[in-house]
Amino acid sequence: MSSRRTSGASSIRVVFTDGGKGGVGKTEVAVCLATWYQRQGIQPTCIDFGAESNAKGSFRSFIPNALKLESSKPGALDHFFEGLDGKDRVVLADMSAGSGPALVDWFDRTRTDTDAYHFRFTAIGVTTNDPGAVNAILQSAKRWQSRVDYLVVLNRLSETQGEFHFWHQHPGVVEFERLLKPSVIEMRARRPRYQGEVRNHALTLEKIIGRQVDVPYFCYSRRIAYARRLLRQIYGEFDRVSHLLLPEGIPNAAVQQAPFI
Repeated sequence: MSSRRTSGASSIRVVFTDGGKGGVGKTEVAVCLATWYQRQGIQPTCIDFGAESNAKGSFRSFIPNALKLESSKPGALDHFFEGLDGKDRVVLADMSAGSGPALVDWFDRTRTDTDAYHFRFTAIGVTTNDPGAVNAILQSAKRWQSRVDYLVVLNRLSETQGEFHFWHQHPGVVEFERLLKPSVIEMRARRPRYQGEVRNHALTLEKIIGRQVDVPYFCYSRRIAYARRLLRQIYGEFDRVSHLLLPEGIPNAAVQQAPFI
């Protein structure tokens, strides 16, 4: 991929959730990543390409300053270029399920321009221990091939006891890892009731930790401590793969996670 490294050039990092199977936790990952960027002092250009128009559960409901766009509308994907105007040169987009083909087509049509501006793309595929979710990532990888950097998030759901055997034993995953070398991280399972309250009230875990909420359920110290543990785990994973999340020119050592409130 010719845009991956240009000596001395400032790059744009475009990070997007890969629009595979719905309901696997893509928005959940995107929200945590948005607040992780903020802890680094980075203000990404956030875009909500999710299909949900309902305020509950959409990326924009958690990150109000996110642009709300439909990826199928002409010119919508050109908003990735808004990363050129932001001082931190990071774009974070939450894509709707099924948007992959349109995004690949846009990428190929604008390749000359994205190369000229030194764009680097990171696709975040999120999967549960479900064959359909794993296959969605593999199908997406077939479309993208070597066009992007890959980050896979294994989302452990508390309702299941699986150890991701569909992922670790799938022959297609073995080939995917051999050829495209994705980075793989995990996201700790969240209690269903807890996650339901988070979604119903469109709260980030950062707000819960900072006691910036007026919801009785989250007034208890044990639930605030739980939010701290969840964020500490996923932020640690993001720190480990920060080279896939930051523009070139920002060394990994520069990532300074602020202390928890």
